[in-house]
Amino acid sequence: MMAVDLQNLPEIGSRSAEQIYELLGRPFKPELIKSRRIAGKDVRYLPIGAVVERLNKATNTWSFRIVSHETIMMKLSRRPEPRDVPVFVVTGELAIPEIGIRQAIGVAALAKIY
Repeated sequence: MMAVDLQNLPEIGSRSAEQIYELLGRPFKPELIKSRRIAGKDVRYLPIGAVVERLNKATNTWSFRIVSHETIMMKLSRRPEPRDVPVFVVTGELAIPEIGIRQAIGVAALAKIY
C-alpha cells in the first residue's frame, strides 16, 4: 500500500482506493478513545463523531444504512436463576464507492443484565 503525502493530498472527489485505505487506517489520537464499564468490564470505543469525522476527511463520499433490526429474547444464564433478556440486534451497512460495501452487526441488551 502506498503512503499518502498529507502535504499534497488530492482533493475530495479524486482520491484513489489506496489513498482512502491509508487515511482510514491511521491510528486515532489516544484522547479520542473513550472507555465505559459494561457488565463489570472496561470496554474501549470511539464515539460516533470521531468515526464520522474520519470518514468525511478520508473518503470522496460514503453512506450508511440500517439493513435490518429486531428485538430478540436471549437466555441469560450467568445468574442462579436464568432469565430472558430482550436484546436489540441491528445490521448496518457502510458503503464507500472506491472500496465497496461492508456490513456489521451490533447488539445491545434492553435491560440491565447484572
